[in-house]
Amino acid sequence: MSENKVKILFVCLGNICRSPMAEMIMKKMVKDARREEEFEISSAATSDEVIGYDIYPPAKECLRKHDIPFQKRGARQVTDEDYSYYDHIFVMDWANLRDMKRRFGDEKGKIQMLMSLAGEEREIPAPWYTGDFESTYRDICTSLNKFLSESFYLIYNHFRCGESPIREFLVAVEVAFFREIQKYCPTFRFLRS
Repeated sequence: MSENKVKILFVCLGNICRSPMAEMIMKKMVKDARREEEFEISSAATSDEVIGYDIYPPAKECLRKHDIPFQKRGARQVTDEDYSYYDHIFVMDWANLRDMKRRFGDEKGKIQMLMSLAGEEREIPAPWYTGDFESTYRDICTSLNKFLSESFYLIYNHFRCGESPIREFLVAVEVAFFREIQKYCPTFRFLRS
């Protein structure tokens, strides 16, 4: 049931490079962590320039290189319903942020830069222009690792505090979860506060 899931929308200019890469990477991460039932994940464009186009071939190649599955899809533009439907809307650059806030106002604080999750107030440059899909992949992984580790610990700490009967199980899940994350982003290190 989607009302019980955390609904996430990734947004970039055309929905053929950065946002579908983020969508596919996150889907793989939550699947590997056995957390698929917790999330609904999608992506969209601010522009209507390439609506209907599939993921850009060099983006597909980058995903393949990192064993991230993807399927044929058509780029879509953000709709008026998206703001009310999604819990989090992560954009890739300042122009996306400006366009989304101009359109929706964001009184609920749902729209934010994806790199802000990693504590960096900067863009993920468009690989369509830079040709650097590996940097895009690394930036996305860094941000998503942080988001997933924080959402995991909201649930995890609720049950792990004190001597819970499921404590050993949660410790095993924690270890498995962070091993999976490190497969995709070997430089990731989880630091508890």
